[in-house]
Amino acid sequence: MKLLIVDDEELTRTGVISSLDWSSLGIDEVIQADDGVHGLETARPSQA
Repeated sequence: MKLLIVDDEELTRTGVISSLDWSSLGIDEVIQADDGVHGLETARPSQA
């Protein structure tokens, strides 16, 4: 499973990402975006 973390503060994103053992929760990839627009672009499947 993939997880997308979206927040405008890089320190917050990295703190959340590093604070948990994501693989133990079934998360094999953690992706981050710095705002809602980039989050939506990242979350949407490619139209190409």
